[in-house]
Amino acid sequence: MTEFSYQVIAQCIGFIAMIFGWRACTQNSHSGFMRNNMLASLLTAIHLGLMGSMAGMANQLINMGRFTAGQSRRCRTGARPLILATGFSLIALLQGILWAQHWSEWCAVGAGVFSSFAVLYLAQNKLKLAFVLTNLMNLSLSLYLLSWSGMIYQVVAIGLLLKQIHLEGDVEGEINLEGSDAGMEASKA
Repeated sequence: MTEFSYQVIAQCIGFIAMIFGWRACTQNSHSGFMRNNMLASLLTAIHLGLMGSMAGMANQLINMGRFTAGQSRRCRTGARPLILATGFSLIALLQGILWAQHWSEWCAVGAGVFSSFAVLYLAQNKLKLAFVLTNLMNLSLSLYLLSWSGMIYQVVAIGLLLKQIHLEGDVEGEINLEGSDAGMEASKA
């Protein structure tokens, strides 16, 4: 397979990941947000691996774990959120130590650490606002790698997230450690 064909395949996978990521940004339910982000993370991991970023690929594989834990009510009660968030953060830092070769890859590591806590402690608009920040951090890696799907995804995702935050109202009182959609909807009332 030629280098050009290889790059076309990598970019196409990135564009498919983008669709799932954008769909996640428009979800009103916590589970829909997490599930679509989980699928986007899997495809983005493949995309980044094909683009040559082992740190980015590893980061996205850990994102899948974060989103899986964020969907589970069991993972969001008691001491579990702190243990899981700390564990995911340490794994992200280890990934950076092992594979980060450019400052933009460290931005992706920082986004991983931040999202480790956000996914387990925040809900609805506060979680979406946290994802605005992590998308800005990940945008630096997309720019460095010249990942067109990544650049387009992050810019549009930031816009979609901000639009959803605006449509759904303010971000006060939305921290939800129970993890249920009903609890999140009740916190908005």
